[in-house]
Amino acid sequence: MHLDQKLLRPIIHAALLMPNIKYYSGNLSSTIMTVAETSNVKQMPNDDEERDALASWLNKEINNARYQLKKTIAESLTPGNELKNIAVLTDRLISKLGKQFNATLSIYLRVAFIGLIGCTGISAENFPELERSGPVVPFLDIIRH
Repeated sequence: MHLDQKLLRPIIHAALLMPNIKYYSGNLSSTIMTVAETSNVKQMPNDDEERDALASWLNKEINNARYQLKKTIAESLTPGNELKNIAVLTDRLISKLGKQFNATLSIYLRVAFIGLIGCTGISAENFPELERSGPVVPFLDIIRH
């Protein structure tokens, strides 16, 4: 793969924070490839074999980014942690994305909700009726994985 993979990491981290992303597994790698292509990331592979290799790498990076996100949020819940403040926590999370990315109210709310779910131990399995549809499932999915 000739693509500079560092260019895709901010897209991965942004995708996990976006309030309109409705899933955290499955085809997120193909969504990130599409975003990269529409964002004019150079050297995106056209060959099927290279795209498969990129998708495999992206899945590993997505899992790592998801783990880091959950770890940072979980650490923020410890008593006395400066990240307990949602604004400080969100700023820390988006600092990986570069100066062109700004926190919005929706992102603050998403981070707060993930923290709430994380500290209560609730998962999507607690809400089987929401598995079928509804806005809460996307937030709960991040905790399950």
